[in-house]
Amino acid sequence: MSKPRTIAVVDDDQTTLVLVCEMLQAMGFQVQSFSSANALNLARKQQVYSALILDLSMPDVDGFELIYQLADSSPVEPLLIMSTLPANIIDVAKVICQSLQMPVLGVLSKPFSNEELQHALQTLG
Repeated sequence: MSKPRTIAVVDDDQTTLVLVCEMLQAMGFQVQSFSSANALNLARKQQVYSALILDLSMPDVDGFELIYQLADSSPVEPLLIMSTLPANIIDVAKVICQSLQMPVLGVLSKPFSNEELQHALQTLG
């Protein structure tokens, strides 16, 4: 039996956080949710995730700053970026990740469908 894959989801919007976690659980993933980048960073000291799903618009440490923090850590988990920001801003985040040699599973504009999330995560198996 294979070990369940665990995905960390970071979003300060509680409704979105719960919805995305429920979608992931329905796909068979283990999920840990975080309402801040700082909470995720603390958890990553104890655990490596199969993937990280992060929102770009958060108070305190936003998604862009979190991307730079993650780039300085090891190992660097694959990222899936989600946001309500305009598509060109989300694409900038993807380019930043690629320039930092960070694996990017994709970008999703909120709100997104279960199918869009599943498609972005298909490389995780």
